[in-house]
Amino acid sequence: MKSIFIFEDEESKKELFRCALNSSINLFCDSVPDTLIYLDQEVYDIIFLDGHVPTGSGIEVAKHIQKSINKDTRVIIHSSDPVIAEEMKKIVGDKAEIREFGSSGWIEFLKEAK
Repeated sequence: MKSIFIFEDEESKKELFRCALNSSINLFCDSVPDTLIYLDQEVYDIIFLDGHVPTGSGIEVAKHIQKSINKDTRVIIHSSDPVIAEEMKKIVGDKAEIREFGSSGWIEFLKEAK
């Protein structure tokens, strides 16, 4: 089973992740400061990264990923803001991909990810 970290603040989206990934999720976090701490404590197989949460931006998290023990971790950017999503992808590099939340095939993609 893969180790999965999800940076997301919307409860409806968290519920969809829970349903699709079952017990594969190691941690949900919706706070930028807490996320930065967690990403320095454990290496994950996949990080799902939102673009906006009340405490800050996924851009800050993306920059931190590059300096953390997760610098080689696959990152799935699921922000609905295409400008922010592209900026995060540039920061994270080749190991990142953009998958807009709820887009066609999203549930199937999540199930394959686990």
